[in-house]
Amino acid sequence: VQVHRADARSLEPVEPVDLLVTDCMGRFLVDDAMLPAVRGARRWLRPGARCCPDRIDLQLAPVGDVSLRAVDRFTQPAFGLDLSAATRYALNRCYHAQLGPQAQMAPAQRYHRWEVAQEAPPFDAQLVWRLRRGGRLQGLAGWFDARLAPEVQLSTGPGIETHWGQVLFPLPPTL
Repeated sequence: VQVHRADARSLEPVEPVDLLVTDCMGRFLVDDAMLPAVRGARRWLRPGARCCPDRIDLQLAPVGDVSLRAVDRFTQPAFGLDLSAATRYALNRCYHAQLGPQAQMAPAQRYHRWEVAQEAPPFDAQLVWRLRRGGRLQGLAGWFDARLAPEVQLSTGPGIETHWGQVLFPLPPTL
């Protein structure tokens, strides 16, 4: 084993490799600038080489009954100040969450699939859910399912406590 301490985006391949092992998932794959790092590291792969994980699926599900303190704190005056103008900003951010399965208002759907040895396809999908329970729809929860080996799956979905957790995309209040 030879270790090279360098940025994978710019390090030129020394020799082809048979296996790329990467923690490229982030919370929802696209954070921490991981896609460019994996793109750079893939240049090292010899034909027929493998990646671990070899496939990552991004899942999305509508959620309710979750704490949105980062958004809700702007709905009430603080020290006599109206902070409601900040609500729009707070709704246009994503937040780390550790959600339980009870937060899901409908089953998750796959939003994106990435075969790690290939270039990531465009992030574009249209999803439609039929809510299975009532309540206040507060956002979409996102997480990944990564295939580490043919029979080994790593999921960060609601109810599975990991350091990754889920990503919460809040939605404006709806009727």
